[in-house]
Amino acid sequence: MHRLRKLWQLPRRQKALLVRSWYLTGCYQLALARRPLARLTADMNHSESAQKVVEVSHEALFQAHTMGYLVAAASRVTPWRSRCLVQVLVVQHLMAEQQIPGQILIGVSPSAGGSENEDAFGAHAWLRCGDSIVSGESGSDQYRVISSYTWQ
Repeated sequence: MHRLRKLWQLPRRQKALLVRSWYLTGCYQLALARRPLARLTADMNHSESAQKVVEVSHEALFQAHTMGYLVAAASRVTPWRSRCLVQVLVVQHLMAEQQIPGQILIGVSPSAGGSENEDAFGAHAWLRCGDSIVSGESGSDQYRVISSYTWQ
């Protein structure tokens, strides 16, 4: 009931963006199951390390944070698993539509899984807009960047 009350209090535009985000998480989940990431990011600039950050206006940064928040909220109530990469791709999609530049970062970290699985790695994706992480911030500092994708 609390979630419905919070949803009802959102401005109309944010409600629409929340519903659209929910839908897009399903689209990107399906796309990732059928296509490699390289194909989904083909129109972005790719590098094996973090790239120079493009400065953005305060308004664009606020919009990007709002998109990140609404995508994360929508992802919590999907019947499918909307993990970090899916969320980042949805936020990127929404930001690109608004012509807000950003950078997707993908990192790895050795897992603390124990001796039987010493070679296992954990992976995480997050998205930066300007100097700020707008999606996937939790734990991003524990990962070493192995790939980045930028758009403008």
